[in-house]
Amino acid sequence: MPANRFEELIGEKKVDSILQHFVYLYDRWQNEREYEDFGEYKKSFEKVSGYKIVKMLKRPFKVIFFVGEEKFWIKITSTTAHYGGFC
Repeated sequence: MPANRFEELIGEKKVDSILQHFVYLYDRWQNEREYEDFGEYKKSFEKVSGYKIVKMLKRPFKVIFFVGEEKFWIKITSTTAHYGGFC
């Protein structure tokens, strides 16, 4: 499934907003992981995106979630954000 399917379903602006927030969460986790509850990061993603998380990982920093019936993922590395869907 092409990554742009995510954009087709929710629109480019919403995808950009979700990606920006997830990058913010990644950066914050890098600085605050010793002090903050990872569960709060999950709640923040769900609140901003509007989508229920299936799974969220610390390493790699990744979230898996549904948009309607389709499952998508976002993964952050130290240099970039990647996203896509599952076939």
